[in-house]
Amino acid sequence: MAVTMFEWAADFNQREVFGWTLVESQADADRLAALIREAPAVAQSRTSISGAIARGVELIEAAPYDGFRRVIDISGDGPNNQGASVVEARDAALARRIVIN
Repeated sequence: MAVTMFEWAADFNQREVFGWTLVESQADADRLAALIREAPAVAQSRTSISGAIARGVELIEAAPYDGFRRVIDISGDGPNNQGASVVEARDAALARRIVIN
């Protein structure tokens, strides 16, 4: 599988944790787990779930890999209180056959 990770807050606050990376072995998974553990947590204000979805769509559309399943996993700590409508962002992702968890 190929995976990338970014942190997000407002639709203009997004920070890459790591770029597109193939995970083909336990060693690959262990390396990514270490990157995630070592990444500094950055507190931000606002919560734009729609912005996170839009950024996820952009990353998937520009991915250097052609996957048969395209998924955005989102984890957040509040409701969408900044940016576009979550429903519109979700519908745009689904129209591109991208699953959102």
